[in-house]
Amino acid sequence: MSTIVPNIANSDPSSEPAVDDLEVWFSICNADTVSLDRGIAALVDGYPIAIFRLAPVDAGSSESWHAVDHLDPRTGTPTIARGLVGSVGDRPVVAAPLHKERYDLVTGACLDDPELALRVHDVRVTDGVVEVLNVTTPKRGRNVAAKHSVT
Repeated sequence: MSTIVPNIANSDPSSEPAVDDLEVWFSICNADTVSLDRGIAALVDGYPIAIFRLAPVDAGSSESWHAVDHLDPRTGTPTIARGLVGSVGDRPVVAAPLHKERYDLVTGACLDDPELALRVHDVRVTDGVVEVLNVTTPKRGRNVAAKHSVT
């Protein structure tokens, strides 16, 4: 089960930030339970998210984490976390399992069809726990949920 962790620096009620200023992080799982170069699916505030842990690309870099919508933009099926990860140049990508479109894990853009995109979500690891920020307010990408309702 996910835990809501408001990130509010000041507890003085007279200076509380507006609701839009709150950073709500959802705890997903222990980071060491996610295999390198694989994805996992998680329901975050009732919405399906795919989270990927990618191995370092060279000796001087560190692993990277990416979170995108789990719903395939072409079909609306929750399958993106099962996609194959790789890279196109220096861009990390995931290939959708059903139709093999490749999505940039940083921008959400589809490299094979400019009409398709995944929403990209902030993800971090804090004290060994994977967390995703405000799924209802993604960083960028197209709102896939508007095309395919989530039930």
